[in-house]
This record gives sequence, C-alpha cells and structure tokens, in this order.
Amino acid sequence: MSKRHHEPGAENSNEADEPLIKIPKSLSSCKTLEALISIGKDFPILRFSNKIPAVVMIHQVYDLVPSRTIVDREMNSLRSNGVICVFQLGIDLQSRAVILAEDMLKTANVCYPGNKTVAKYLGKIIPLGLIEIEKTRLESIVSKTEAKELMHFGYLVLKDAKTYSLSFPNAGNFIRAFTKGRKTVLALIKKGKYNQVLERELLGRPLEKTVVLGTKYQIHDVVGADLAQSFDTTSGRMLKISQNGVKVLKK
Repeated sequence: MSKRHHEPGAENSNEADEPLIKIPKSLSSCKTLEALISIGKDFPILRFSNKIPAVVMIHQVYDLVPSRTIVDREMNSLRSNGVICVFQLGIDLQSRAVILAEDMLKTANVCYPGNKTVAKYLGKIIPLGLIEIEKTRLESIVSKTEAKELMHFGYLVLKDAKTYSLSFPNAGNFIRAFTKGRKTVLALIKKGKYNQVLERELLGRPLEKTVVLGTKYQIHDVVGADLAQSFDTTSGRMLKISQNGVKVLKK
C-alpha cells in the first residue's frame, strides 16, 4: 500500500519471512480470512511499537463480506483450526475481536522475547479455540504462578471466581483508541449534509490525532456494526449515520 497521510495502516510491515501457523488448504481461499488480512493491513502496528497485534472486530468483516452467515461459519472453522484467536472485549456485548494466531506469536516475541511461560501458554491455548477458560482447566496447562504472570502480561483477565477471559497485551490501549476513533468518524458523518458524507471525502481528511487506528479501519467498524449505512452513488460510496450511530454519540 502506498503511504498516505490519512491511512496509518500504510505504515505497517506485516509480511512474514516464514509462516508460524500453517493454514489448512480448505481455508486458504475463504472470503472471511481474506477480509481479516485486508482489514488487518490497515491496522497501524508501528504506531503501537509492534506491541499490539493487528486486531479486527468480527463485525468489521461484514463490511467486506455481506453474508453474515458465511462469515460466522468461516470464523468458527478458522478458530477451531487454530488460525485465529477470538476475544470478547468490553466495547459492547456483541463486540468480539479477532487476531491471526500468527500475529499473536509475533507480538509475544516483541513484548516478551524468550519468555517460556508465554510460549507454553500460546502453544497450548491457540489450538483450543477458546474465548474463556475455567480455572481448573487452565491449571492443567499452566501453574498458578504462571497464571499470575500471564495476567500481569495481559493474556488473562479474571472474569469471575471460576473463569478467566482470554485477552492480549495492551488490549486497553486498543479499546480506548477504537472507541475514540468510532465516535470521531460518526460525528463527522453526522455533520455532513443530510447526516451523510462521501467515503472518499472522509478518507481525505487528516485525522491521525483522533482516529489513531485509521479512518478506513474505522469506516469498516461503523458500517459493519450498523452504526452507519452505506450505498453507492455516481460520486462514490456514501455513508449515512443510522439511529444506532446517533445513540452511540449520545453516550
């Protein structure tokens, strides 16, 4: 991708010398995986010093693959085959984040190089395709001391007395940037004539300070989450804020 002032994702260098995770041939051409990779390329990993992997929300994929049934089915296959990791984030009840397993391993090498606990944990947890794990099951994978270390590193969050939610390092920084960027993009759409704006006009605005994750990345968010509607015009794709989007701005 060429580097443009309004697309932080253009800073990325996500190319791998050798794949750390092998993708089954049956999944190598699935539309959902293609969309995940495409959106992930817009994620500004360099802006976070490579300490947050490329995160894609499941609903963002709906902007590129309209059939939600296909997306959900292929997501389950990708997760069960250890190609992706899925996380429940606190943005809203429906928000689930996806990270390629390969990117999880790369980030671990940057954040905690040579850490045996992290390596053991990821090696055993990724193939399971879990979003959360019971304490008793976790104790069969790592020791209590290692579990505390993983919580400190951001890989585990205590959900309740018996369960951990799986997470990733610096998830809080991502959530803050994501939420702020979403509201900024929605506010700009709402300010347009008839509460709508051309996508190309929005992409042309210098928004690096408030839309840290990139305008294109956040457009996939607001459209996929039904916070904005999109439709084609003779001038290009038009974005119009929905009632759900207006409610988000009021929060």
